[in-house]
Amino acid sequence: MAKIVQDGDGKRGLLGRLCLIIFLLFNASMLSWLLSFWGTFGDGFTGASDVERAGATIDATVTTSVILVIWLLGAGIAGLLALFTRRPLN
Repeated sequence: MAKIVQDGDGKRGLLGRLCLIIFLLFNASMLSWLLSFWGTFGDGFTGASDVERAGATIDATVTTSVILVIWLLGAGIAGLLALFTRRPLN
């Protein structure tokens, strides 16, 4: 049976650390954007009609979907950069 020996430490270089920081900051900023957007819809409909509430609900759904798509694409790209800039273990 073969024995697998790993001789590298797998630590990140300068570019790897920078990509990881960008990935983490992007995710934190997207979470902040989403939560702040949702916070604007909390108590603004006390005197609104049914049609206004329905329009605001559709607007909130579409805008949340757009934010989530941007988040998914950005996190995917930044995550791949963070993954591929890590030193290999072998």
